[in-house]
Amino acid sequence: MLGYFIGDKHIVDKKEIEKRINKLKTFSEYKRIETDFVYIYLLINKFDNNYLYENEKYFLFSTGSVVYKHNIRSQSLKMIVDDLENNNFSYNELYGHYNLCVINKINNRLFLYTDKEGLQASFCYKNNENYLLSNNFLLLASLVSADIDHEAIVDFIHVGNFLMEKTIFSFIKKIKPSSSFTNTNGKWESRNEWKIAVKILL
Repeated sequence: MLGYFIGDKHIVDKKEIEKRINKLKTFSEYKRIETDFVYIYLLINKFDNNYLYENEKYFLFSTGSVVYKHNIRSQSLKMIVDDLENNNFSYNELYGHYNLCVINKINNRLFLYTDKEGLQASFCYKNNENYLLSNNFLLLASLVSADIDHEAIVDFIHVGNFLMEKTIFSFIKKIKPSSSFTNTNGKWESRNEWKIAVKILL
């Protein structure tokens, strides 16, 4: 699967999203999913069920490669669902380079997880307490008519990279590794899921 877009319905209209998506021309098709509060678009080059899993309660998709309890591809997604249903899911058991989205269709919750190393880049735009999320920052920038961040460009010229979470566009930020975003009945929460403990011995 090529990519994804998650948009809060308070910020964007689905017709505008689909207009911008169609201009990208980097995929063969897209699939739209909705909760009461967000639009989710899967940008697909070649349809591959290895990156999707669905049952009566959950819908999961991933970009990149998710490894969960030594399972890969669709088997890893199925194992995640099994553990969610048994209240046994652990972020610490996730490995690989991925963006993982879990949608609970029953209680209207959405979870997005990024990998621990940040190898599968994702980006966000925040408006008040609402988010747009995608692994395509050009799509985000076009939807919000983002301006060029001149300070970020100066940083890139001097050090050869963007600093912190900056991108070439103002207000479009790179999501930190090991991040999670949760939407519960329209309310967003973000946090860091994994931290390295460092002990200093004197």
